[in-house]
Amino acid sequence: MASSASPLLPILLALCLGPLGCSGEPEPQPESKAQAKAELKHAPIAALSPPSLGPSALSGPQTKTDGYGQVKITCCTNARVNRVLDRALELHLALVAEEGVTEAMDAVATAARDAEKEGALDPASLTAVVAIAESAEGAKGGELRDQRQAMLQIGRQLQALIPAHAGGARDLAKARDPASGDFWYQREGEPKNPYGGTEAQFTR
Repeated sequence: MASSASPLLPILLALCLGPLGCSGEPEPQPESKAQAKAELKHAPIAALSPPSLGPSALSGPQTKTDGYGQVKITCCTNARVNRVLDRALELHLALVAEEGVTEAMDAVATAARDAEKEGALDPASLTAVVAIAESAEGAKGGELRDQRQAMLQIGRQLQALIPAHAGGARDLAKARDPASGDFWYQREGEPKNPYGGTEAQFTR
């Protein structure tokens, strides 16, 4: 015969689930609504407000861009290098306008080859003018995309050539496309991107 449930079981369950836990310690009771409202009212504003995003957090880090006057350099103390530089600066304008690029590229190649033949350049400068000539010769009859790539290569050689002949009477500045990082050299005025991009800024 099955035994019936103990009459004490409901009482034990009530004690475990009631104000006293099974451990015998009083269980923490929820705060009254009035007490919770009072504490919320006196809480510091900073603790209640979500973190605010200032302008710098919304727009990312702010970068200061230099003007032409802050970054301009002078070149060149060598007449042969001057001719190469002048033709490269004209090539920049042709690429910006997308007109006369082939002729400007040919002029760069001619000036660089003349500088190579005249000699008296130090080895690093000679290497740079030869590389400029090769880049210009390879792109003068190509597509605009190829000519822009050649302009980038020419700019890299000018970056080595200009400091070696610092001084002189020609002002110019380095500029870049902030999106791609591609750079070029140009004359005074607003920075103008020769690579087809819409953004340009002077740089050091």
